[in-house]
Amino acid sequence: MDVYNGQYKDGIPNGYGSYKWKSGSIYVGEFLDGMKNGKGKWKKDDKNQKSNQYTGDYVMDKKHGEG
Repeated sequence: MDVYNGQYKDGIPNGYGSYKWKSGSIYVGEFLDGMKNGKGKWKKDDKNQKSNQYTGDYVMDKKHGEG
């Protein structure tokens, strides 16, 4: 099950929080209207593949700039 322990506005993730997917990937950072938006860190931890991560800016759920 996906889990989100952060701030909400009108039942939607807004502000600072963390989101963990059942796959093991995790994002810790800022949300706006339920999307990654602002500064944050995303880490993918897949048992079948190498781990990778990105720390930097997000705009509307997409990596933005250099991380």
